[in-house]
Amino acid sequence: AASGRRFDLIFLDPPYTMDISELLLAIPGALAQGGLAVLEQGSGRAPDTPAGLALVKERRYGDTTIFLYGRRGDQP
Repeated sequence: AASGRRFDLIFLDPPYTMDISELLLAIPGALAQGGLAVLEQGSGRAPDTPAGLALVKERRYGDTTIFLYGRRGDQP
């Protein structure tokens, strides 16, 4: 995000025990308009959605939950 580059698709698969709050704060600045960010986390560890992002979809698969985020204000 600091370089000014924007990405259509961002995958995040940090260790389930990691504090990802700072990582999530960088997504709105790095995500292109219409892009998606995919976050994999342990089930039961739903992160707070940072300003500038909107939770598009959430799916649980056993002990894993996948969160799909888009930029707030983008069309689905």
